[in-house]
Amino acid sequence: MKTRIAILLTAVMVLAPEFRSSPPAPLELARTISMPGIGGRFDFFGIDLKGHRLFVTPLDNKTVEVYDLNTAKLIHSIPGIVKPHAVFYREDRDQIFVTDGPAGSVKVFSGKNYDLVKTVEPLPAPDGGLYDPATRYLYVITGGEGAKLDYSLIAAVDTDKAEHLGDIRIEGGTMEEMRIEKSSSRLFVVNREKNRIEILDRQKRSVIGNWPLTLCKVPVGLAMDESNRRLFVGCRSEMMVVLDSTSGKEITSFPLSKGIDGMAYDPARKRIYAEANTGAIDMFEEVDPDHYRSVGTIPIGSPAKPGLFVPELSRYFVAVPQHGEVDAAVLEYKVQ
Repeated sequence: MKTRIAILLTAVMVLAPEFRSSPPAPLELARTISMPGIGGRFDFFGIDLKGHRLFVTPLDNKTVEVYDLNTAKLIHSIPGIVKPHAVFYREDRDQIFVTDGPAGSVKVFSGKNYDLVKTVEPLPAPDGGLYDPATRYLYVITGGEGAKLDYSLIAAVDTDKAEHLGDIRIEGGTMEEMRIEKSSSRLFVVNREKNRIEILDRQKRSVIGNWPLTLCKVPVGLAMDESNRRLFVGCRSEMMVVLDSTSGKEITSFPLSKGIDGMAYDPARKRIYAEANTGAIDMFEEVDPDHYRSVGTIPIGSPAKPGLFVPELSRYFVAVPQHGEVDAAVLEYKVQ
């Protein structure tokens, strides 16, 4: 009798999936940080790990909003910014760097009292930025359509001295995300207008090549798995393309949600997170360097931009603008 019962229970477990525990979702909403009174779109996040602060840039508010990640409360609104785009916090100097497009500058604020410390100018319509911890340079996308130019410039800003060191010129009026290759002097830049990836040499401050994209159109997002020599390019044609970062060869492609904006690679879990300004977060798993599979899409219902993956906290932050009667907010996801 006991043997028959054991066999019956085994059959039930096999035939009834609901009895088996399902794996946890890659991202689980941990909390919503409400931002009442903030209208319009957002652009970039910054993070202070030691001080538990999140920096948020509402484009039309003329401020950088500073939130306490322990309490989810607003600490301070940094004023005096015409239109904030990128924000970067340098912990060892306790300074906040903000690109201000219409003002043509990078503004440096004290992380202690939020006073303006220095202004780096003139820079033509600065937008996105990327920090290189090896040189302590901040690379800033300038020029292009925002400055009414048919070419763009990647400005190198020395964050030790808060000085503009020089520029790298790229043909094309719209540059998007950038990624630094830590093992070399290469900097990858998404050239949206030319539908290609630009390869820059950070030491020589020059363009050393480019890789045209044939499997997708209107590239915007960029993420990188440096250990496996892979670049992930998200395009507005609702496709992601995987490139070999040694040769530029297109390895594979797969569908994305409409309106891709930013992307991040999670090396510990071998995942790619991609937020779309049509209101979704796509998640993919790297089976091996040449094969990938979807592990779900989170519908948000409003534009999801920007996104910030913080591996040290196992958190993924996404900003959503005010819509209807719902306040603007930062959605904080736990990465599982």
